[in-house]
Amino acid sequence: MTVELRGRDRRRAAPLFAAFPALPGTVAAGLSGEFGELRVDDAERPTVAHLRLDFEILVGDPRAPVAEEMLRALPDRPWIIAPIEWEPLLRSALGKGLTRYERTVFRAAPSDRDRLASFVRALPSGYRLLRVSAAEVERFAAFDDSLVKCFRDHEHFLAAGFGFAVEHDGEIVAGCSSFTEADGRVEIEIDTAKHHRRRGLALATGSALVLHCLDRDLVPCWDAANEASARLASRIGFSDSLTYPAWFIKTSG
Repeated sequence: MTVELRGRDRRRAAPLFAAFPALPGTVAAGLSGEFGELRVDDAERPTVAHLRLDFEILVGDPRAPVAEEMLRALPDRPWIIAPIEWEPLLRSALGKGLTRYERTVFRAAPSDRDRLASFVRALPSGYRLLRVSAAEVERFAAFDDSLVKCFRDHEHFLAAGFGFAVEHDGEIVAGCSSFTEADGRVEIEIDTAKHHRRRGLALATGSALVLHCLDRDLVPCWDAANEASARLASRIGFSDSLTYPAWFIKTSG
């Protein structure tokens, strides 16, 4: 049986995440008690933990009796982040639909403000960069709900998070946001409409968000799910990368 940790009690699970490099901003948000759900095997001395946000993050000892129970409680099509030691249990518990892929986390953030500002200024003609406010948050979320989905609601996002959007002919076509923000760390989420890609929009919004982080003494965190995202991070100025395995459930149909 698992136990949910709430509020400051979540800090008891922090040692289980300490050596795990993935999604540092998201993990900080989960441990803060402000985002997601955190379940453990023992409320006082946890040996295994499951953090649920947009990802299912599992850490600790995969041999713990409750580990398989945690896996069987996952949703139908989860994105799973876990140390490599979990892979045998993942495969035995979740079956043939489990697919492995590679993610890249960057452990050093950009610091060249002039370079970042030049990327923002290079936005093509016809496109307008804007800071997301109450007037745009509904459209921002409609463009891509993942930009705000970790917050309780849009009011919580406006109060505790931030984002930048690119508008073209009155339509939001690109966005970058604080996927989570806690303990001085910001996990970055970014997206561009398919028919507006390769025009520097992601570069401009990503750079604007990083500049905003630097102005507020926040640490921007970039964890790339694919090669295109990793290339963009490198161009913006993130460095010291580490590639690690992750998994998702692939279903037919």
